[in-house]
Amino acid sequence: MKRMLLWCVGLPLLVQAQTEDIKCYVTLEGGVQMVLQQPVADTSKANLVRVFKQKGYEIDGVVHLVTEVIECVPLAATFSLADAKKQDEIQPR
Repeated sequence: MKRMLLWCVGLPLLVQAQTEDIKCYVTLEGGVQMVLQQPVADTSKANLVRVFKQKGYEIDGVVHLVTEVIECVPLAATFSLADAKKQDEIQPR
């Protein structure tokens, strides 16, 4: 019984995935390029594209959806693309 209780209590901790804060340089509807960030559990390229394409960003009261995910890196990392680096430096968060 004691083992069963420990197993039931510990299982949710094992199932809970570790998340990582990721930032992606993206293109929004209308061609605006910016950096968005999101915690994600699965950092595979396919999943990052799927997650970030579900996001949008409000500009002047209109939500613009992500149309293209250009580059993604961990939050503390530096982008490799010059345009992404520049946007990351100037964009407030």
